[in-house]
Amino acid sequence: MPRRRLKPDERRAEIIGAAFRSFASQPYAEVSMAEIAREAGASRALLTHYFGDKEGLYAAVISFLIEQLESTVRTDLDLSGRELIDFNLNSLLDLMIAQREAALAIFSAGPAGPDLVIAGAVADFHSHVVDRVLKNHFGDEDVPPGRRLAVLGVVAFGRAVVLAWLKDETISRGELHKMLASSLEDALAWEGNS
Repeated sequence: MPRRRLKPDERRAEIIGAAFRSFASQPYAEVSMAEIAREAGASRALLTHYFGDKEGLYAAVISFLIEQLESTVRTDLDLSGRELIDFNLNSLLDLMIAQREAALAIFSAGPAGPDLVIAGAVADFHSHVVDRVLKNHFGDEDVPPGRRLAVLGVVAFGRAVVLAWLKDETISRGELHKMLASSLEDALAWEGNS
């Protein structure tokens, strides 16, 4: 792709888009900064300037997915608790199915070995999902620590289950939805020992 003059925000968005496509289509270890630069029509030095290294760029892709989450998980709907869970879960499953290969590549294994930047980005993603769920159901993210932990556990469980389902689809989407919705409903109702 030939290089073009773009505003910094536009160039950054193009690079993240190219990185998203690269990380979604091949294993992390096989993706190179030079390849992403070519795909984005940018120099490798510019990628380094914006993101530091490949791990930093991968973290930016996770942040991009968090932005997609913002438009997928609605917090402005006047629905009951279970209706809200069902609506947003359907939206998320639609997104994951539409982006099946990307979801599998980006959220399944990620890079080999522990990396604090990437682990932090994935943890931020989980925390953001938890905040959105709590805000939806309670109007605020400030809930008892046990309830937050229960919802975080369901989010992590849900990620693992959805990724396994995207690989094999061993149960119907309806069964998957019911399993996830029931788990989330239970976590949201968790009171702990008072």
